[in-house]
Amino acid sequence: MSLLAMKYRFEYTEGYLFMLVVKFKKAERYYHVYEQPTLFTNEVDLVCVWGTFDSNRHGQKLIICRNSNDLSTQLNKIKKRRKTRCYEEYDQR
Repeated sequence: MSLLAMKYRFEYTEGYLFMLVVKFKKAERYYHVYEQPTLFTNEVDLVCVWGTFDSNRHGQKLIICRNSNDLSTQLNKIKKRRKTRCYEEYDQR
């Protein structure tokens, strides 16, 4: 199953379980943020994936969050930046 499949809130990709946190779109572009638990005690990784809806090309980056405060801070930064770049949140199930 592809990481970009947007059918379920939980997605299984190559042995990893991702939880979709927030989705943005602008014209034909998307920016999705997934939460991925780590093996360490309180750490959570944010996986940011972006690209276009009509191609298989995409980019991604990993943000390591040490605790829930760091997670919410990073999410707020991402949301603010996406809003300033004219992306809008959407939910497609």
